Order: sequence, then structure tokens, then C-alpha cells
Amino acid sequence: MNTLKYLKKHYNIVIFLLSLLIIGIGLGIILGFKQDEIFKNDVINSFNNFKELLLNRKINCIFNHLIIFIILILTSFLVPLYFFNFLFILFKGVTIGFSMYIFCLILGVKGLLSGIIYNFFTSGIFVLLYIFLITRGINIGKNTIALTLSHEKNYLNNIKNTLYGIFIVIGICIFYDILLFIFSNWIIDKLSLLF
Repeated sequence: MNTLKYLKKHYNIVIFLLSLLIIGIGLGIILGFKQDEIFKNDVINSFNNFKELLLNRKINCIFNHLIIFIILILTSFLVPLYFFNFLFILFKGVTIGFSMYIFCLILGVKGLLSGIIYNFFTSGIFVLLYIFLITRGINIGKNTIALTLSHEKNYLNNIKNTLYGIFIVIGICIFYDILLFIFSNWIIDKLSLLF
């Protein structure tokens, strides 16, 4: 319940981050359309390799997500570097949009559904959790500045509580990454009728 109240209180930040994500998705789709015919033909011709790659390789994002979480926590305390998180959301949107374009290029209309499902499980849940963590990280930045200026203990308690919340969400995301690593082939195999 506190999480929903917090997100409602900081809805302008959430809207900004979601807007960056949507802009990134649009840019990724435009980037896909800008590719030449050679690229498009190569993608279509390598579809069988793509399908085999999805079915035979496990999706492993644990190490990447840990690095991203470390960057989030560091930039929460180093406020001038916080724009890296915004760039990451934009970049993640570009990769989602580009992969959506690839799915549509290969599979047509059926590819749109396949791309939505694939991106939701591999990127979407993580991006939504990361947006939540960014809003909490902004709270850490504000409290760090206030603690530096006033030295009041309540700011330190706010930082500790926010860090506990961030570590809980990071734990949930790592658990999700482990489940995705273990069951990704099974999920893709069950959804292979979309391919």
C-alpha cells in the first residue's frame, strides 16, 4: 500500500520515465524501418537460426541486472550522475522497439503478439521494476542532500528504509531472473506455436 501511495505522490517522475520508455520504443521501431533491404533479407533468412537460438539457449540476465542495480544505487547517492538511469530507460525502450520490429518483420501480424509476449517476459517486468527503483533512488538522493545539509537522524532513517525496500525489490528481480533462466526454454517451447 505504501508503494502505491509513493508512486502516486511521485507520479510526475513515473510519467516522465514511462514517456522515455515509450519514446525509446518508437525510436527502436523507426530504427528498424531505417534498415536497408540487405539487413531485412538477412533477418528473414536467419529465422530458423533465431528460433533454434530461442529454444536452445537459456535467457540469463542476472549479471547484467546486478550491474544495473549497482549503478542505480551509486547514482542515487551521486545525484549529478542520475541521468544515466534515464538514458538506460530510453535505451531499453529502443531495444524493445527494435526487437518488436524484428518479430513483426519475420512473422507479420503474429509477430506482434510474439514480440509483446517475449519482451514482456524478458524486458518488460524488469523495466517496470527499474522504474520503481529509480523513483525510490530519487528519494535517496533527496534525503542524502538533506542529511548532508542538516545532519538530522530522520533523514538517515529514511535512507535506510528506502535502501531496505530497494534491496527487497532487487531480491525479487533476481529471483525472477533465476526462474527465467531455469524455465525460459520450457516457456518458449510452450509458446513456439506463435513462431
